[in-house]
Amino acid sequence: MVLGAKVKLLYLNEIKSYQILVFDEKFDPAYLECFSKSSYLNEYETVLFIYKQYMVLYKDKKPYYFQKNSININNDELRNYFENNLGLNIEYIEVVDDASFTKYFEKYKKEDKKSYLNNINKTKDYFLIIYLIYIVFLIITIFYLFTFNKENISNKDIKEINIDNKVKVFKPFTYLYSDILDNLQKNKLNLNSFIYEKNSIKFIFHSTNKKNIYDFLLIYKNKIKSSSILYNKELKAFVCEVGLKK
Repeated sequence: MVLGAKVKLLYLNEIKSYQILVFDEKFDPAYLECFSKSSYLNEYETVLFIYKQYMVLYKDKKPYYFQKNSININNDELRNYFENNLGLNIEYIEVVDDASFTKYFEKYKKEDKKSYLNNINKTKDYFLIIYLIYIVFLIITIFYLFTFNKENISNKDIKEINIDNKVKVFKPFTYLYSDILDNLQKNKLNLNSFIYEKNSIKFIFHSTNKKNIYDFLLIYKNKIKSSSILYNKELKAFVCEVGLKK
């Protein structure tokens, strides 16, 4: 469908919405699915796996939700986040170290052939296929516009927008997405995640320059429902989470 990209879907029943995962061609979905080998899935219905800078929520032993983990928060705050945003109760949280990840990954690659991530080209919802193709087309178009606009963006900035060239997370969006992306770029802010919900837009971005964050928030001062700014020691940057009214 799109050269050099893998598009996968996760359906979130609680909020009646799809999470669209656009992978770099070199990204192996097994990185998300290998946690199915954890014994904790036999004990709990919902388990959140945290590995380095990403986390994967499993429900009924299947991957259910993916999120870039750019903010250091405790388990209680994580549980509140998922309960408030997805209506899910997290029964157990496993912080996965390198040894455990290697064990899960190797066991998964050896034993499992079936993927629980839905391929866009195998879904029977043809309207959804057309809509998602349109979304991905817009993403690629925006990317190439930035690529050829040498005065406004550098190669380094492109890599930051691509979130380490590994995986992006997108949800359904309208023209407002392009407006937000453009203003993030103008203020030299790096997008981490973007979620378009029924009545609001939520996204996370980071920057080493706190003033740039405030300048961006000022643009949407009449639309902001909530916002928070925390300093992330690992990123050595300020991380801002924003909720906007549509």
